[in-house]
Amino acid sequence: MDSTWGFIIPIVAIVGGISFAIVNTVMRSRTVTREANVLQDVRSLLRERGEAEREQARLLRDIEQRLAQIETTLNQVG
Repeated sequence: MDSTWGFIIPIVAIVGGISFAIVNTVMRSRTVTREANVLQDVRSLLRERGEAEREQARLLRDIEQRLAQIETTLNQVG
């Protein structure tokens, strides 16, 4: 009986250790995947923000040009 337990206990311990390692690896993999998704979302938001800032700069240039045209017209009239 003792030899049976001497054989079974190490096998159970090894199987338990392997199971723990597998579960731990899967959990870390899920965490890394979540972190990668968050980074991708942040990149997308930064890209959108950059596009919005470029559009805003373009609109401001258009307004400045239009105001310059109005000023020129007013100077010619006045």
